[in-house]
Amino acid sequence: MLLLLLLFAGVGFAHNAPCEDKYRYKCQDYARFHRCAAPEASKICPKTCGYCEETENVLQIESAVVRTTIAPKEAGQPCTDSITTCNNFKHQCDREDIRVLCEKTCRVCNGTSNSLEFRSSEPVSSKDYPCHDMILECQSQLHLCLHPKHEQKLMETCAKTCGYCQEEVPEFRFNKPKSSCFDEFPYCHRQLDLCHDPAYENDLRMTCAKTCGFCKEESQQDSRIGSGTFLNHSRCADNSYACNHNVHLCFNKFFKDDMKKNCKMTCGYCPKPIAPPTAPPCKDSFTTCFAKRHLCRTPEYLEDMKKNCPETCGLCPQPTAPLMACKDLSQTCYQNRYLCHQQSHQDMKKSCPKTCGYCPKPPTPPCEDLLEAACRQSSQYCTKDEYKEDMWNLCAKTCGYCRPPMATLAPPASDPTCADKSDICPLQSRLCQDPQLKAEMAKNCAKTCGYCSSSCVDKIDICHQYTHLCRNPQAAKNMAKNCARTCGYCRTLSTTLAPPSSDPTCADKFDICPMQSRFCQDPQLKAEMAKNCAKTCGYCSSPCADKIEICHQYTHLCRDPQAAENMAKNCAKTCGYCSSPPAATSCADLLTVCPPQRLCYDPDWKVYMATNCKKTCGQCLGFKSLVSTKAQECFDHLETCPSTKDHCQDDMIKDEMKRYCPMTCGYCSNSTLTLSSPKTEPTCFDIHPHCSELPDFCDNPTTKEFMKTDCRKTCGFCQEIEKPIQASVDSMYQQEFLEGPKDTGTEVKWTRNLNLIANLEKS
Repeated sequence: MLLLLLLFAGVGFAHNAPCEDKYRYKCQDYARFHRCAAPEASKICPKTCGYCEETENVLQIESAVVRTTIAPKEAGQPCTDSITTCNNFKHQCDREDIRVLCEKTCRVCNGTSNSLEFRSSEPVSSKDYPCHDMILECQSQLHLCLHPKHEQKLMETCAKTCGYCQEEVPEFRFNKPKSSCFDEFPYCHRQLDLCHDPAYENDLRMTCAKTCGFCKEESQQDSRIGSGTFLNHSRCADNSYACNHNVHLCFNKFFKDDMKKNCKMTCGYCPKPIAPPTAPPCKDSFTTCFAKRHLCRTPEYLEDMKKNCPETCGLCPQPTAPLMACKDLSQTCYQNRYLCHQQSHQDMKKSCPKTCGYCPKPPTPPCEDLLEAACRQSSQYCTKDEYKEDMWNLCAKTCGYCRPPMATLAPPASDPTCADKSDICPLQSRLCQDPQLKAEMAKNCAKTCGYCSSSCVDKIDICHQYTHLCRNPQAAKNMAKNCARTCGYCRTLSTTLAPPSSDPTCADKFDICPMQSRFCQDPQLKAEMAKNCAKTCGYCSSPCADKIEICHQYTHLCRDPQAAENMAKNCAKTCGYCSSPPAATSCADLLTVCPPQRLCYDPDWKVYMATNCKKTCGQCLGFKSLVSTKAQECFDHLETCPSTKDHCQDDMIKDEMKRYCPMTCGYCSNSTLTLSSPKTEPTCFDIHPHCSELPDFCDNPTTKEFMKTDCRKTCGFCQEIEKPIQASVDSMYQQEFLEGPKDTGTEVKWTRNLNLIANLEKS
């Protein structure tokens, strides 16, 4: 209001109770985004929005104060500004009202302007008013233009803004090429996070079109409009860049025809589009299509999936126009995904189309990795629920989604009372198993999520909270009884898509076996998986062959204790397991804590390790005993051999390097190495290859026990060891290893020694 006082100094107005805004900064936003018409504006922003008596008095400028046009000032007349604050408005000289008040600042003196105005005491009728605003606050009073209480006053003071002028529409308003894209508000970047907020979107579409990216939408809309979808086959678009500002004139009796001609899109005068011929709805025929989506990429099932699951597989007829990128416009879509189904939040369809499942289905991509290197390094995420969708899209080949498991599709539910409560349920099928939304999905999308079958249901409502117990050996029985559907224990009577197996007796008992394949080798669940998922886990009789093509690159892992099981399953032919496949026998170490694994290949320890540490040495899978084997391939026994290659010719540890790193040091020959019988009194030697570098640790109380075992030669502990530890010697250690430690001290000592070994090997 201070600016108004400067503009109209000397004009008398009534002084009533002070009228102030309650929230000054919020009121600035109300005026900036034209929200003064909101019901609450009169209470919280009366001053800014013009609801004060003081504002009314300012608007009630004497009728004698009118505007008339005079001739330009003659040369020599002083050129001055009418107000002292013109310097603050020097960047707004394109506005006519600023040029009138700030002649000197805007440099419109000496005949450069022909629209200077002065006050006259002669009243004139409103129809004679030039199209001009008298005050700078007209934009903030725009919502009052048609208010019966203020209409007459604003006709005098804000004729231009309110559209009361009866002259021809100024040329700048129309007939000017529409600008490509621009913002009307200089601080639009501060409102960027509100661009797609339903409460502000319409206002920002008018004031910050460029920053918010609405220009592209309008351009795309124009291109679609001009593609012949309308009755008159003409491009329906605005011809002026100012249509958004003049939207209040769309139905003004003076400007209706002009607005219809120049702003037909803004005002809604475009012809209605021709309705395209309706195509039959493209929907899935089964409720379990999403769970079987991995079959969409398989050629042998493509026709069946196209017929039964076209929506899930993205095989619906594609629109003629290219699909636009579908993405969420809000950063809180995932947190608010529970609002997708609620009728009171229809804006989620526009703000969060990807999260809520409103995106059109793209064509099925070929089965390949889009990021080959990254996929190979990220294969561990294939089975994690939070990454499964991204891995499905980016790493289909790596994650094995291309290979069809033996899956079945359930027929549609026969229960007529079972139906989805929402039309978008088929698009939300991926949320059926979401832990946080499962109960809500079961309630609203029972048909889509497969909860319609009456023969197999959960007996309690909280099954989704205990899915981690479905395969727990101790809880599996109760879970199968009370949570059969959630845990996947329902036997689906369905039409099988997979071709009949050559072995009719070998089959999976449950249709979820392919999704549980990662448990095939789980020690606790292996027997159960072999019983219920024999086909998925590969226990059916079949010709002996390698399941992957790169087995020859990993022959060195065939006897690796940690990798042998997987190698026997995937590379049976290459590793020679065809004649005697590995048996799932109970095999365990006889010792509580076995010595280091590298001693399995040590000539002096081989017999002892083969007898007491079968599992550690990898002899539990039907491998030939290391003791009875006549010849062994030449290989390094320590992982650190390559890093110690420089010591191969070191006289101090040459013998140890030859024993533990024959391949690295070049001691391998074409002849095979024959294992001799274990010695009764083995020579004194160091087990660790770096003992010569660790003499300072020999007498250290913390490492002395370790040095006695692994560096007895370097430390001179050979005389302290009465007899070597062998299977034939009934020593204290041997008895303890066979029967288990008699007290926790020995077990703790061994554990500490193993930790020391690991730390020294790292060093």
